Amino acid sequence: MKISTDGHLIVTYADNTIEDLGLVVGHDGSDGSNFYPNEIGFEIPDSDFNTDKTIGWSYLSLANSTSVLYFKTSNPGESSTWNSVEFGKGEQGEQGKPFHIDSSGTVFPTSGLFDGYTFYNTNDGKLYFYDSSTQTWSSGISFRGEVGPRGRFHIDSTGSTFPDITNLPEDYCFYNTSDGKLYYVDIVENTDPVQKEWSTGIEFRGNKKPA
Repeated sequence: MKISTDGHLIVTYADNTIEDLGLVVGHDGSDGSNFYPNEIGFEIPDSDFNTDKTIGWSYLSLANSTSVLYFKTSNPGESSTWNSVEFGKGEQGEQGKPFHIDSSGTVFPTSGLFDGYTFYNTNDGKLYFYDSSTQTWSSGISFRGEVGPRGRFHIDSTGSTFPDITNLPEDYCFYNTSDGKLYYVDIVENTDPVQKEWSTGIEFRGNKKPA
């Protein structure tokens, strides 16, 4: 069984007869008829499978998570013989190139460059790829996320009296020694000028054990 250069499926049977089953591949297929198997299922054809079918009868087996196309090569009433070909699967492609950063820094390199050279700009956190045909760099691709807000488990000051909130930054953390709770500076939404307030207290110390 083979596919000819013009896209036709050619089957050679056990008696050495050859049959052209029509166009199965091609750019547009306008000159041939679409090919469909006679039956699709999860069986693997053997000598007892569909012995009543004629030569050329086709069966697409989906057993074992594969797609194998079987063509009957024996006459009706005889033990079934088959030609088979894996269906819908091309040749394995070349192994892809692993991702690799060739250099990093704040200034684009000018020597030792090749097509696809990868540069990581530590200033803006983006990757750039060199195009040797145009001798230019690609647009930057973000490789590092934006700086997140400061974690909320840093205590900036402690005491029994709240500090003046006026000049304190958002997320400023105050530990109130009187009630054992943490408080943070929050920005009040939709205020102009911006207004600040202390968050609800978060328990930071456990209850005092009885003597």
